[in-house]
Amino acid sequence: MDTEICRICLNASKTLVNIFALREQIHNGQSEPSLADMLNACAACHIKINDGLPQQICLSCVLSAQNAYRFKRKCEENYQQLLKSMKKKPEKTKTEPDSKHVNQMKAEKIQYKCQLCSKQFAHLSLLRVHKKWHLENKSRVKVTALPKQKYPVRQKSRNLPVSEPERPFACTICPLAFQIKTHLERHMRNHTGERPYQCPHCAESFVRSDYCRNHMNKVHRGLKFNGKLPQKKKGKS
Repeated sequence: MDTEICRICLNASKTLVNIFALREQIHNGQSEPSLADMLNACAACHIKINDGLPQQICLSCVLSAQNAYRFKRKCEENYQQLLKSMKKKPEKTKTEPDSKHVNQMKAEKIQYKCQLCSKQFAHLSLLRVHKKWHLENKSRVKVTALPKQKYPVRQKSRNLPVSEPERPFACTICPLAFQIKTHLERHMRNHTGERPYQCPHCAESFVRSDYCRNHMNKVHRGLKFNGKLPQKKKGKS
């Protein structure tokens, strides 16, 4: 297949994604627009359909566009939330607080403590913003250590523990890593929204071929497949 160039990095690639295609990508409970709308929102590209320029970009630029758009939206949403929390903050009195009031303020600072990372906040609104960050980054939150046992646990075998296999192929979006490159490519479809396996009997498409076969067995059980497996769409990896 002849190679084409990416509209963003201008590199030739056999795996390109149409920036105007409708995508069913959902991130943090919110649907995301097309890649063209993402690029227009993050940079002054003025991308229009059929403008005579390349209409596709490579997978690397797809991930960069998604990260830039999500970072921009996260900054704007959290900025508005911080402004609302500052408006609710009570005005300070000109009189100097007495010792009892100072002790009460110190107790309030210790009261608003995050249960996941033990960070402390002076206001409840700031703690809520911090908890929202934990929800958006569940995979990156460190699990608290278990309490130490009173008595040491005896090992059943004196052999050294077997080390985990190396996973050299790491995802650039989430902390997952894989031993085989094809597994990483299959995982990246969850981030890019690609569904290359098309059902031959309906408009449904899937990320993996086994998902497509399960769909055909459940939905189109009475039809004859002649032993053929679902095929990838043309132009997809």
